[in-house]
Amino acid sequence: MSTSASAVKRPAEDSTGGDRNVKPRTASTGIHITDCEAPTITIHTRINGDAVAPSPAQQAVSAIVVGLEADLDQERKKRQGVNRAYTELEKELAAKDQDLFDARAEGAAERMRADALAIAKDLSDKLLEEAQTTIKNLNSDVAEANKKADGAIDKADGATKKAAILGSENIKLNDKLKIANRTISQAAKVSKALAKVLADQLSAASPRP
Repeated sequence: MSTSASAVKRPAEDSTGGDRNVKPRTASTGIHITDCEAPTITIHTRINGDAVAPSPAQQAVSAIVVGLEADLDQERKKRQGVNRAYTELEKELAAKDQDLFDARAEGAAERMRADALAIAKDLSDKLLEEAQTTIKNLNSDVAEANKKADGAIDKADGATKKAAILGSENIKLNDKLKIANRTISQAAKVSKALAKVLADQLSAASPRP
């Protein structure tokens, strides 16, 4: 930083205050700051091109300017530090938000998987229960059918036995009927023969005219 005072030109005066038409004086002041953190002030003052030591007022003003510049630089550095910290904080917050989003997404996925497994398990349990009930009913139906089949077989066996018995009885009845027919036939022959004998006897015993 450098600060320069404007050149001041004043006419030379004699002892009576008149213009002697001499060459005007020229004054300039330069302030150079080489380091804002630890400012080094260099004041250059020249009058008519000759170096002159700065006045106390110039030094005070220069010190104030240097102090202000140093304060401004510190503020700039503080703002830069705050901006960097804010940027880092935004990055951390974004990363945490992403982590939270990922965690929520993972949690939601886990809950969905758990719900799907629970539904599948319930469905599997219901299907297994229904299958077991169906198998039990089928076993009961098979047992009942076997029982009925056994009864039918028993009845068929009984009917077969009865048919065999009836057949045997029929044969016996036929045999008896044949014997009875023969007996009747013989009785008829005997009766006819007896009737003839009686008729002959009656005829022989009748008086002849």
